[in-house]
Amino acid sequence: MSRHLSAQLRQLGDFSIDAFDLYFTGEWIAKAVRICFLERLFSHRSLLPIQTRIQRLPIAALCLLLPFNAFAAEQYVFCAMEVKPYTVLNGRQFDGIMPQVLRRVAKELGWDYKIDLLPWKRALSMAKIGACDGVLPAVKNLEREQWLVYPEPVSTVTPVFFVPIDSAITFNGNLQEFVERPNVTIGVTLGFSYAPEFDRLWLENKKHNFDEGPDAEHTFQKFLAHRFSVYVIPKKMGDYNLREIGATEKFKALTPDIGEQPYYIAFSKLGKLAKKVDEYNATVIQLRNAGELAKIEAEN
Repeated sequence: MSRHLSAQLRQLGDFSIDAFDLYFTGEWIAKAVRICFLERLFSHRSLLPIQTRIQRLPIAALCLLLPFNAFAAEQYVFCAMEVKPYTVLNGRQFDGIMPQVLRRVAKELGWDYKIDLLPWKRALSMAKIGACDGVLPAVKNLEREQWLVYPEPVSTVTPVFFVPIDSAITFNGNLQEFVERPNVTIGVTLGFSYAPEFDRLWLENKKHNFDEGPDAEHTFQKFLAHRFSVYVIPKKMGDYNLREIGATEKFKALTPDIGEQPYYIAFSKLGKLAKKVDEYNATVIQLRNAGELAKIEAEN
């Protein structure tokens, strides 16, 4: 801060600075005003005792003693990708199963939050370094447990294989035999985790039997264009996407499914929510016992 500005601030007779003006002036000037204010408050040139000086201060002046952001509400930042119907982007707002659950939890706990749309790999990278407080929807795996906290799950998904309605491909439950078939190419989305056994086979055979899309929408469009023979996706998500474009009669899901996975709103271990897991868990359990989670799932 320049000496000229410091001198000007010391000449101020009224320290009842409007909070709106103070915010838009910038934190560095707020600190400068606070310093000059303290100099005047504790000046040895005043004939009044310190206690008397403090008692005579207006409330607005006392606010200068507080940190600049003392009255700012703490906001939690979540990173998400669009995975319909679990996360659905409507304009600039997220809807769907996971955001609706988060909204109910936040209401109960008084949280202020926002959800940012990001590619899934970037969302995970942000959570890894604590640049966001949580990610959704998330599946648990050993690698991610190094930097993510997995509280109570809020949904469950069952990945299945989708094929064209006239396809002769069948699935008997033997994953290894299925992915190693020479006539089968499986469409997957990078960054997704489907089921432990399937993920392992994907890693071992990815150069031969898998067609990888950068995001869920890209992979789905490739499936519609018959770029690969089999599409692996959570059943509810596949049904939603096909119903949305009126193509439910053109594709079918093979049985059995390839496993069941809990879906989480996961917290970054380096984020602000890492210490709030207990209150989050208690609220989710309360909503589950009251039938709220099942109601949200059924409505989507």
